[in-house]
Amino acid sequence: MPTRRAAVMSCLAVLATSTIARSDGSTESYLAARNRYVAEETAKAKAVDQKAEEIRKAKGDAASDQYRADTDKADSSRLKKELGDLQDRLVQLIGPVSVKGVPAKGEITLTELAADEGVGFGVLDGLAFRSDGNGLELVVTTDALLKNWLGETKDRIKSQLEFDMPQDVAQALRFAPFYTYAVEEDAAVEDFGELAVVPAKGDDAVAALLVEITQDRAATPSHIIGAVVRGGKIFILTQPLASPPKPFPRCDAIQADFEQRRKKVTDQEAAATDPSRPASAPPTAAEAKLLDEERKIDADGDAAYRKCFAQEVRKQSDFPAITRQAQALVDLVPGG
Repeated sequence: MPTRRAAVMSCLAVLATSTIARSDGSTESYLAARNRYVAEETAKAKAVDQKAEEIRKAKGDAASDQYRADTDKADSSRLKKELGDLQDRLVQLIGPVSVKGVPAKGEITLTELAADEGVGFGVLDGLAFRSDGNGLELVVTTDALLKNWLGETKDRIKSQLEFDMPQDVAQALRFAPFYTYAVEEDAAVEDFGELAVVPAKGDDAVAALLVEITQDRAATPSHIIGAVVRGGKIFILTQPLASPPKPFPRCDAIQADFEQRRKKVTDQEAAATDPSRPASAPPTAAEAKLLDEERKIDADGDAAYRKCFAQEVRKQSDFPAITRQAQALVDLVPGG
């Protein structure tokens, strides 16, 4: 969900301490350029914020807003040039990409270079290819860039979200939260289980997941994500399900049970709230405890619901069609 992603993206510091493969000059050159741009854009964004606040205090909101509007044009033009340079470097680093269903020319995955600016900053460095009609999306990166990204985000993700991001490439590609933070800019990738796919000749690793890409709580799977590792490149493909499964009553009952548990806690929270306290006041110890309980119920409920759905969907007569779609998806990457 956007808030979970923002928790990580907002704390990504300037990426100047990246672990760089010294033997790979192109990777080193790209990361050095990216880190330099991030440092410059972050400093400029901070200066604009400080100046805008000074103007707001001296002349009011309208003057501050006008100052920001006046700087936006120059900022956007500079960012476009910087992203263009990084894209050219990635094209040289990744090389030609030919996957049926997407255009031959990709665009850089990054859309923002200033830390703390939210969506578009801190995603996996690579090239994105999007089809016009069939919903197919492809991200291509290199083994070196993916390993670098995993190293950069390891401690920050653990401190903010309290889970470990796998550092092994093959394991990361089987871990749905990886796609939330590496690929999806403003939504969560909810896991409904791995799909069995057969690697092609030349594949170093292959994986496929049944997922939902959503900004809300998990409901039903909507997409398949396939990943292929071959020849030092990583291909990440996302495609809508041809025939999305319908909800299952047993799983809906589990979700309803957790919703009732959550309502009880919410009611306790409302009863414990002092209406005379300012809305901006930090929560009391009792309120904080209830909020933690709420979050735990939500997390446990989502996990229980997805586990149930993953079990039920695999019992259905049309599940083999989902597996066939997953195989066809990874097979789009030309064999070695």
